[in-house]
Amino acid sequence: MDNIIKHTEKFGKDLVKLARKNIIQYKIETTGKLRKSLGYKLDNGIDFFMNDYGVLRDAGQLGKKRKILKGWNKSIFIPRGKGFTDKKPPFDAIRKWVQDKPIRGGASTNQIAGAIQYKIWQRGITPGLFFSDAWNKLWPIYLDKFETEVGKDIEEKLEDK
Repeated sequence: MDNIIKHTEKFGKDLVKLARKNIIQYKIETTGKLRKSLGYKLDNGIDFFMNDYGVLRDAGQLGKKRKILKGWNKSIFIPRGKGFTDKKPPFDAIRKWVQDKPIRGGASTNQIAGAIQYKIWQRGITPGLFFSDAWNKLWPIYLDKFETEVGKDIEEKLEDK
C-alpha cells in the first residue's frame, strides 16, 4: 500500500499546485484567499477542499437573463440549483469581497457591492474551471500510474508471504 499512498500524495500535491497556478493564470481572484484555501488530505482515499465559493467559481452559476454558460459542461462540479435566476447572490459576501479588494472611486462600498450583486443576478457567473482543468489534465496521467502502483503493491504483499 506504500506505493499507492505515495502516488496519491503526489497526485494531491500536483493537482493543488496546478489549480493554484490556474487561479492566477485565469485571473480568478485578486485577494489570494481561494488560492490559499486549496488543499487535500489523505484518509480512506483523498479529499480535496477549498473555500465554499471555489466550487461556485469553478462551475459557474446561471443568472436571470443567462440560461446557458459557456464552458459549463467542462466543470467536474455540477452547478447548483437554478443559480441566481430566482434570487440575488448574498449581499454581505459581495460587500466583504469589495472591502478586501482595492476598489477606488466615488461610490461607497455598499453601492459597488449592490451593482456587482445586480450584475451577477442578471448575468450569472462564468465558469472559471481552475480546478476542473487541473483535474482533467492530471487525472488521466495519474490513473495509468495508479494501476501500475496497485500492481506493485500486490506483488510486494505476495512476496512478503
